[in-house]
Amino acid sequence: MGFDFEGTYEEIEPHKSSMLVLDDGRRSRTTFTGSSGKTHVATTFDAEAQNGEAGRCGWIVDRFGVSWQIEPKRMPDLLASEDPGVVSRVSEAMMQMEKIDLAGLEAAAAKEPTHGRGDTDRLCLWLDQP
Repeated sequence: MGFDFEGTYEEIEPHKSSMLVLDDGRRSRTTFTGSSGKTHVATTFDAEAQNGEAGRCGWIVDRFGVSWQIEPKRMPDLLASEDPGVVSRVSEAMMQMEKIDLAGLEAAAAKEPTHGRGDTDRLCLWLDQP
């Protein structure tokens, strides 16, 4: 599976980041950060205005059939809690959401019955390779 994107690089910071403006006007930013002798590469895209399909738990399927999950940066910490009750409540709350609500997850972790609005600020791409 491959992706073909056409565009123009608007910014390039060697060894740090690049900004690609796609032909449809969306932007794609790639950042490179080093830690413990490894390089973390993260690419974020502006959302498509069409051709996508929303699912549960922050999942979307794009026009190419690739599944993406939008998740708050704090979500892995909540799901990795040493308290199994926190993990259970957060997981159960997340399963009821379409767009992941960080404030709702944190309320579930703290056993607070509230419905807030959280920011979705990380895009994860999961590809199943044959």
